[in-house]
Amino acid sequence: MNDYDYEIVTDASADISDAAIQKYSIKFIPMRYTFGDEEKVWSGTGSEEEKHRFYLAERNGAVVKSTQINPESYREFFEPYAKEGKSVLYLCLSGGLSQTFASAVSAAKELAEVYPQSKIICIDSLSATVGLGLLTELAAKNRESGMSPEENAAKIENVKLNLCHWFTVDDLGFLKRGGRIPASLAAIGKMLHIKPIMRIGEDGKLGAIGKKIGLKFAFNELASLYSSHSSKGENEDIRIVHCDCPAFAESVKKAVLKINPSANIEIQTMSPIIGIHVGYDVVGVVHFGTRTK
Repeated sequence: MNDYDYEIVTDASADISDAAIQKYSIKFIPMRYTFGDEEKVWSGTGSEEEKHRFYLAERNGAVVKSTQINPESYREFFEPYAKEGKSVLYLCLSGGLSQTFASAVSAAKELAEVYPQSKIICIDSLSATVGLGLLTELAAKNRESGMSPEENAAKIENVKLNLCHWFTVDDLGFLKRGGRIPASLAAIGKMLHIKPIMRIGEDGKLGAIGKKIGLKFAFNELASLYSSHSSKGENEDIRIVHCDCPAFAESVKKAVLKINPSANIEIQTMSPIIGIHVGYDVVGVVHFGTRTK
C-alpha cells in the first residue's frame, strides 16, 4: 500500500461544501441526534432542506439532543480501513467542546495492536463547524501534494492554532440552557437587544469576549475582528456559517468584502450537531490568522 494512499476523515460536526467533499473524497463519521421523539443520523452531507426543518423545529420549541461518538463506533468505522492496511488521518471536533476525541484515541490505540500495518492518526482540531471543515480541506490538499499521514498531521497541528472563529448569537436562550450565561443576563440581554461576541479559544472552548447592542453592530464587530486578526491576503479563504439565517450571513459577507474585496468567501449552513448547542439565528466568520485576542 502506498504510504500516501490514506483516508482523510472528519466527523459530522464539520461543515464542508458538497463540491469539496467530492473533490477530495472526504469521509465522515456519522453522529446521532434526537429530534423530538425521533432519533436521526447526520452523515455530514445532509440537504439544506433537512437543516432548515431542524432549525424550524428548534424555533418551535422541539427538544433536540446530540449523542457523542463512543469508542465502539470509532472502532467500527476505522477497522475496515485497518484491515486493508490503509491509514487514516482523522480530524476531530474540538476536545474543548466534546469528549469524542478521547474516544477516537482509545479506539485507534486498540486497533493499532491488532493491525500494526495501519496508522490511525487522530487530531484534536480545537475547532468546530466550518473551522473543522477548513482544516479538513487543508489536510486533503496536503495529501494531494504528496504528504505522508505523519507529515500531514504535523502540518495540521502547526496551523490549527491559526484558525480564528468569531460568532454572534441573536437568541440568548440556548446559551442560557447550555450554562454559558446566567438566566438573569439572558433576560436582560433580550430586553436590551444585547448580542454576545464569542470565539473558540486556544483551548478549543467557546467563550464570550464582548457584546454589542443590536445585530448591525454585532455583525460589524465580526468583520472588525476578522480585520484585526487576518493578513487579508489575495483570494483568502473565509467561511461564514449560519444557523438558518442566510440574510445575516450575507450581511456579514458584505462587511468582510469591504475589508478584503478579493476574499474567497463560502457561506455554509451549520449542521444540526453543533446547532443543537447554539440554537438558531447564529452567524460566524472563520478564517486563518492570529487566533489570540
